[in-house]
Amino acid sequence: MSKKFISFLEQHLDHKNVVAYVKTPNDVGEYTSPSVSGRVDVSSIEQVIRIVKLADQFDGETALYPYSTGYNWGLGSTKPPSDNAVQLKLTGLNKIREINIAEGYAVIEPGVTQGILSQKLLNTHRFINVTASSAETSFLGNALDRGVGLRHQRTEDLLGLEIVLANGTLHRVGWWPEQGKHSALYSHGIGPSLVQLFTQSNLGIITGGVVRLLNRPEKSRVAYISFSPENLEYAINTFQRWSAQGLIHGVLKVYDETSTLTYGANKGEFLVHLPLSGAASVVSALSTALETEFVKAGEKFISLIWNDSPTNPYQDDIVANLVNAAYQGDTKYHDILLEKTLGTTPAEIDAEGKGWIFFLPLLPFTGQAIKQAYLHFDDIFESTGVRCGATINTLSDQIIDLVVSIRFERVEEEIRKAHRALKLLHEKFSASGFYPYRLDVEHPLANSRNARTLREGEIIRSLQKTLDPKGIFASGRYSY
Repeated sequence: MSKKFISFLEQHLDHKNVVAYVKTPNDVGEYTSPSVSGRVDVSSIEQVIRIVKLADQFDGETALYPYSTGYNWGLGSTKPPSDNAVQLKLTGLNKIREINIAEGYAVIEPGVTQGILSQKLLNTHRFINVTASSAETSFLGNALDRGVGLRHQRTEDLLGLEIVLANGTLHRVGWWPEQGKHSALYSHGIGPSLVQLFTQSNLGIITGGVVRLLNRPEKSRVAYISFSPENLEYAINTFQRWSAQGLIHGVLKVYDETSTLTYGANKGEFLVHLPLSGAASVVSALSTALETEFVKAGEKFISLIWNDSPTNPYQDDIVANLVNAAYQGDTKYHDILLEKTLGTTPAEIDAEGKGWIFFLPLLPFTGQAIKQAYLHFDDIFESTGVRCGATINTLSDQIIDLVVSIRFERVEEEIRKAHRALKLLHEKFSASGFYPYRLDVEHPLANSRNARTLREGEIIRSLQKTLDPKGIFASGRYSY
């Protein structure tokens, strides 16, 4: 049916904007290829509205699947989770409509990359909450999928959204600037809060958004702390206490033995990047407090080194440089690391890069939870021969974002083993109550054993039927 739909779109749209697929584009995760009949490249909101209205008029099945830059690596990239979809490529919606330094917001479109936006803010007192992914990733796209930046989870940066609904109407929800008014940057307003309704959903097509700009701190420092694997549980419990007491300003990152080898750190050690920022006097006081805490830990930790130390051994390390810059909203090292890790540029990763899969669960911020996670990794290694690497990101003093990565050669046997490992990750972590907060294209929400998912499913299905009664938008990873 989707082939008829793409033909219908070809008849009614500028032919150069419509691409009929013979073969589904590759993705670096080597997920099962769904049947995709084609792609429409859009460059204006009017085009999006036109396409949605044509879908509403079409006498047959439709399945519009929008994406921004398409760099959702390890989770499926541009691949839709279901068959018979027509992709909407929103890269051409790439305007920065407004940057307001004084009030602290920017109005952007989905094709605006975090690299472009971050560069616009250099040498100002504002910056953005960047992720450790490519500079070429979409800021809005990542935020809508609840990606994690170096300061906090990206959904916290969303103030307002502009949406095309399935009936072809354009709406704005949340906070938007008003001429002549200087209202507080508060996304919820009064009554039901709708911004988050359109994150991780297929209820509409996002064509723009208002994002929060952060105040650039007077001083920033990063502490590098190393410890041995046998002290992992102790270290995590210690970091939780430090976080609860305000000794961490941003997302603390812990790289395990597997990931540190990838990044060139010492073999057999965990490496921590712990950020401090604020007024110079505050950072100085916190630095002293952290050094005192480090001494108290005795032999549980191996070393503590500051990024601004003249004897810093990590000063030439790409990951360390990336993290230092990223905490301050600068993406200049991002794609250098990607090319080193995957052997190619962002534009070629899906076609030519080494295999790469992500699994992204949330865990309680406890040493016991992390210990259980690594027991699961050991079990998976015994079953598949695949050693999962992980970065531990602390989102608060209660929550850990565990970024689990699987790297593999893109040959049949290695692909099969990698996806077997991914299946086991989903099974074992869900059985422990460690549910993913982002999903890949082969593990839809409908298959989740999360109790919350089951409770909320009926409400979400009702909303989908109300807002999209004809099923114009493709079912997604987050469909019930």
